[in-house]
Amino acid sequence: MIGGVHSNVPGVAPEIAAPMPQCREVGGKSKAARIARVLVHYLGRMVGKRNAMTAPEIAHLCNVRTTGTCQPIRHAAKILLCQEGIPLVSCSKGFYIATTRQELYDYKAHLEARMTGLGRDVEAVKAILRRGNVLENVNLEKVQQDLF
Repeated sequence: MIGGVHSNVPGVAPEIAAPMPQCREVGGKSKAARIARVLVHYLGRMVGKRNAMTAPEIAHLCNVRTTGTCQPIRHAAKILLCQEGIPLVSCSKGFYIATTRQELYDYKAHLEARMTGLGRDVEAVKAILRRGNVLENVNLEKVQQDLF
């Protein structure tokens, strides 16, 4: 049970169907830690991919003002995943509690693909830095003409 929310939902995989471990008091004074403490009480609404909630929806539930990518909500979700072991994952529809091993494998594959892409970005930035002058040999007008 997490903050009064049980995870044993009909049709949920046996390894996840048992009540989730008790969520200890999420520590920290950051905005994300405060959000995580509130979010724990709403996890029952987010069980399964079909019940995914967007970061703005979560912000509204938690009565938190956010802008842009709702970074504090994303950070709160990471706290619950990484520190509390709650299988709170994300997809294109938002955040949800994974209910099957396959959902966790899918999320892991998604993260690994993002890491690969970020690795390529890091290498591109390193190559630009090795050039010395950041804009050396870059004709911005030509790039703009080529793209538009």
